Amino acid sequence: MDARKKMIFLLIFLFFILFVSAKNYDPMFSKDKLAHFTTSFSLTMWSYSYFKFQKGFSYKNSSRNAFFIGITIGLGKESYDGISGLIFKKRGKFFSLKDLFYDILGTSLAMGIIYSLDKR
Repeated sequence: MDARKKMIFLLIFLFFILFVSAKNYDPMFSKDKLAHFTTSFSLTMWSYSYFKFQKGFSYKNSSRNAFFIGITIGLGKESYDGISGLIFKKRGKFFSLKDLFYDILGTSLAMGIIYSLDKR
């Protein structure tokens, strides 16, 4: 099996495990959701300004890096919660699709603002 097939298999397996640990009683609106939204938004905006103004990257590279940082950290946090709850049986830890939705929403809003302010 080549490396690409192994990576796809590993990702499918990881998402299967995480979705098994997802809970349905997670409220849609809470302080936690606001924290996910603002953290993803802030990380995306900060990373764009870091790459654009501190490192001197182009708009394309800066926005791409900012998008991936915002999404990766949100997905990483939810993966950590899912693994902690499912494997290590930590109380109150589970993979939340609603948290991930707010992470994506915060990153998307930041990308929209970045695009509207610096479209090149």
